[in-house]
Amino acid sequence: MEFQSIVIGTAALMLIVAVPGYAITLALFPRKDELDFVERLGFSFALGFVPWMVQYILAKNLGFPVTMETTLGLISLVTAAGLIGWKLRNSPKSQASGG
Repeated sequence: MEFQSIVIGTAALMLIVAVPGYAITLALFPRKDELDFVERLGFSFALGFVPWMVQYILAKNLGFPVTMETTLGLISLVTAAGLIGWKLRNSPKSQASGG
């Protein structure tokens, strides 16, 4: 393998892990002052494995197929759920009630 393909593969893998994790982190800690950058980054990488854990549980218990399409769909679903949760928790109605 050449160096460029290793760097691109590593960057892609980090993005695939970090993006859903960041969305979940936004849903759990919607205000910017709740976590600093390093803490949010750490939580992003830790929570970025949630789609794979969910897929593993679904595959082992319900026979959920593990393919590229289901993996990307589950990553997209978890990311969308995190962003929706963040949007709902950041709505003006939620902020007025102190949530």
